[in-house]
Amino acid sequence: MKGYLDHVRQTLAEPNVVQRSPTNPNEYRYYRFFDEIYGGKYVFVAVVKADNFVVTAFITRTIRRGGEFIWMSR
Repeated sequence: MKGYLDHVRQTLAEPNVVQRSPTNPNEYRYYRFFDEIYGGKYVFVAVVKADNFVVTAFITRTIRRGGEFIWMSR
């Protein structure tokens, strides 16, 4: 995610979607859509809430299936 640290920060601060992982109830998935990334992509950030630890972050076309939706912006 070199060069996208500000996008990761914005995704955590103002996500479009927050989803709980179906395999780890302490892991939350944050998504935010950015038009300027490759013509429109999501930044995905996975966080373990117990430790406030970022597990991974990457760019994706879609929101993963599965898991409970905690937050969705309009």
